[in-house]
This record gives sequence, C-alpha cells and structure tokens, in this order.
Amino acid sequence: NLSQADLAKMMNMRQPTISDVESGKGTLDSFFKIVQALKLNLELSSPGTLKSKLSGKSKVRAVLSYLDEV
Repeated sequence: NLSQADLAKMMNMRQPTISDVESGKGTLDSFFKIVQALKLNLELSSPGTLKSKLSGKSKVRAVLSYLDEV
C-alpha cells in the first residue's frame, strides 16, 4: 500500500495535492501526473456505460462491480 505521503515524496509533490486529487478537488494535470507515475492505464467511456450499472446499487459498489468486469 502506498500512502499519500509516500506518493507525494515519490513525485516531488505536496501531500495535500494528492489528497485534493483523491477527493475530486485536484487539477486534471495533477491527476494525470499521478496516473503516469503509478504507470496506470486509463480508459474513458461514455457515461451511460457506468450509469446502467447503478440500478439499485450504491455508486461505490457499482464502480467496483464495473471494474471487476473489465
């Protein structure tokens, strides 16, 4: 597990910046830098793809279910 502090140190970025990205308040630039640093593949899809998974589930559970399928 990588903490926010560890990630910030690894990226020469402030920990509050990492926290802002996690909470949805960060910039897209910071978000993409984190994605690159973690060597993640990012796939964008239309909103309808995830929306169809939400029926009767919490958003978090729906996202986890969606990720399990991918």
